[in-house]
Amino acid sequence: MAHQSAAHWVLLFTKPGTGLRQKLQKKVAATESLLRHLHTRIEGTESMKRKVTQSVGHLEREQQSLEEPAIICERRLLIREQRPDGDTEERS
Repeated sequence: MAHQSAAHWVLLFTKPGTGLRQKLQKKVAATESLLRHLHTRIEGTESMKRKVTQSVGHLEREQQSLEEPAIICERRLLIREQRPDGDTEERS
């Protein structure tokens, strides 16, 4: 059986000329409008999630590429701290 809209069911099960039909039709229209807005919001949120995931992946790769140089710098600083006082001049 084909999917029927809520508006279709309102027309089938309410009597013409009653305030109930109009109230239900307004509620159905409002609900359908909310559904469209939510669908748009969900699409935007999913798109943003993909972009954030890509950015996080990029940042993680950048961090990993900087770990080894940072370790080398830390070792050099440790070595400099351990030098005798007279041997602290900068070397190229």
